[in-house]
Amino acid sequence: MTESQNWAPYQTIVKFAKGEQLESPVGNPYRYLAGRSGGKKKGLLGDFFPPSERSDPLEAGYINLNRVPPEGGEVPIGEYVKNSDWKIHISVHPDDVPLAWDSVNTYLQQENISAAKIANAKTAEGHADPMHHESGKKNPQLGKMMVLYVDDTIGSKVVHTDKDWQRILNGVEQRLAKAGVRPGEAVATDKAVEGSMYSYYRSDQITMLMDKAYAGIKEQNELIHIGELMESEKKRLGPDFSKTEKFGTPEEQAFNAAVLDIMENAPPREKVAVAREDMLDFLQSNMYEAISGFKKAELEVLIPDMNADLKWSRLKLLDLPPEQRYKLPIENDRLAGLHIEQPNILRAVQEKAVKDRGINTVA
Repeated sequence: MTESQNWAPYQTIVKFAKGEQLESPVGNPYRYLAGRSGGKKKGLLGDFFPPSERSDPLEAGYINLNRVPPEGGEVPIGEYVKNSDWKIHISVHPDDVPLAWDSVNTYLQQENISAAKIANAKTAEGHADPMHHESGKKNPQLGKMMVLYVDDTIGSKVVHTDKDWQRILNGVEQRLAKAGVRPGEAVATDKAVEGSMYSYYRSDQITMLMDKAYAGIKEQNELIHIGELMESEKKRLGPDFSKTEKFGTPEEQAFNAAVLDIMENAPPREKVAVAREDMLDFLQSNMYEAISGFKKAELEVLIPDMNADLKWSRLKLLDLPPEQRYKLPIENDRLAGLHIEQPNILRAVQEKAVKDRGINTVA
């Protein structure tokens, strides 16, 4: 079977339940696990679900391919494939997602990519909208149609060096261009690969640091809120409040019921009650400059949005210019040298292929 015959075509794998295994093309002796993530049933890439828990293929989510460990896959995929914090997003026109996948999936398997995923139709539609449907703000998922996970090791072997990713990404771009795949929206959360029509990359290191900082802020906020509830109950119960400290007493049960009632029925309150200086301390303790690249003054800029709504606080990054949005120091940017070779030639090939498809690209 040749690459042009599409080893795992989009329209085939979109119908797979989690756990379907595929033999790989010539050049890769290992199998892949095809499945889905997202929608109602969430889990790690390649998780197995019984038939009763399989997702509807029309739900939002991604279609996954994951390397299966040798000898029947006895070793859990998460222990066999060790991904780094790095990932590459491929942005294409939402209508060209199936074509994009069919253009590169066999090549990715031949290159022994450990994990990749592609948006299904519903997700592709959502990821093409510049505005997020819930927040009404900039869409942080814009353009994220295909994801290639940068693996550090498969088993105990280092498989792909940074030099390998330079070759692989150029191979992906060449195949997309030759097929006439149209580029999608720019991925605002990532760095653009130099000379690329489709490719962006990022490290999740910053996201993980921000999540850690926000978790601390949220915990502090809840402690403050609980303290406010306690003070409210002290005033309401007066002298009887001391009786609530006796474990298991009717008074304590009544107190717990009262607190629960307040928490469920209280009028809306401020989202965040943490003092500004405390928030800055939280951020600095987790996003220290040596790793995140963020200076104290830049962290202070993020605080107002975090006060407004924790759920959407990360979107504040999208309001920053690119040189501030992605702050990982250049010496820690392992993919900083990624570039597309002969980009002008590839663009000409892509434009001709689009015309050959009979697509009118004039607005």
